[in-house]
Amino acid sequence: MARIKRLWLLTVTATDSYAGTHAPLRLEIASHNGERVWDDLGDPRQNDRERGQTGCQELVLSEADNLDDTQIKEIRLRIHDAHDAWMPKSIWVLSENVDGEIKLLSANPDWNSWFDPESRPGYALCLLPQ
Repeated sequence: MARIKRLWLLTVTATDSYAGTHAPLRLEIASHNGERVWDDLGDPRQNDRERGQTGCQELVLSEADNLDDTQIKEIRLRIHDAHDAWMPKSIWVLSENVDGEIKLLSANPDWNSWFDPESRPGYALCLLPQ
């Protein structure tokens, strides 16, 4: 049981027509200590969510986030733009705890489904046992 100090959201966008987006993403993690939300993931000026591209967003957590790597109940992701959609091919969430241990929290290698503005409260990602 250790506090998470860093998260990575890794994505690969599908190659279908209109699969890409410049819209920011919202990552939500529910744990036994409450819920943490990170808005506006990624730089919309980058092409990391265009068709066929790989993206990596790094989140550095503070002690105040108090997110424990064994207490996560759910990870959700959604597009943060009311006028766009996005089709990821794969989605992965990794963490590094304060002891330097890196864990794969969520693996969705064959997602291939659209994210759209109606994704409330977000799409639940496949959570791996810890």
